[in-house]
Amino acid sequence: QPGENAFSWDFPMQNPVYWCPDNPHLYELRLFDRQGNCLGKERFGFRDFKSDVKGFYMNGQKMVLKGTQWNSINYRAKATGFIEPLKPGEPLLTSNKRYYFAYLKGLKEAGVNCIRTHSDTKHRGRDLFEVCDEVGILHYDDWSTDSSRLNAKTENPSANMAGQLQYFERWLYFIYNHPSSVM
Repeated sequence: QPGENAFSWDFPMQNPVYWCPDNPHLYELRLFDRQGNCLGKERFGFRDFKSDVKGFYMNGQKMVLKGTQWNSINYRAKATGFIEPLKPGEPLLTSNKRYYFAYLKGLKEAGVNCIRTHSDTKHRGRDLFEVCDEVGILHYDDWSTDSSRLNAKTENPSANMAGQLQYFERWLYFIYNHPSSVM
């Protein structure tokens, strides 16, 4: 039917390759109609992570996170794969997937395996998370909270908190299939 539809199914996968920064293995699922037209596709990976007082574990192995803050900065990707400062008057191209790839690849070569995206909602999104999946960079994403939603002095704090929880649920749905996401 036209519009958003939900369905689920199970299919066995023997010995899936687990995604990790050293081996960012991705799968692709495609959905076709009866005429063979591709209705949609989604890339995903298998991984397991946990964090406790002893450390961070990915796929059962202890891992040291070496990270940095992600900021949209005034740089652009060069054809060589490196980045250079913008020239005066040149448009900001930080939402360019090639830029993300060049920048994150450089970070990975420098030993970084994790980025934190914070308060940069205009310049992060599907392209950034897809490149993290491809390159093998974990991302810890925090989401902004509107303090009025958490302030007990608002007219209706319960409704404000419910709105914040709905926002969080949508965000989880958005990043769900990105194996690089470790929240």
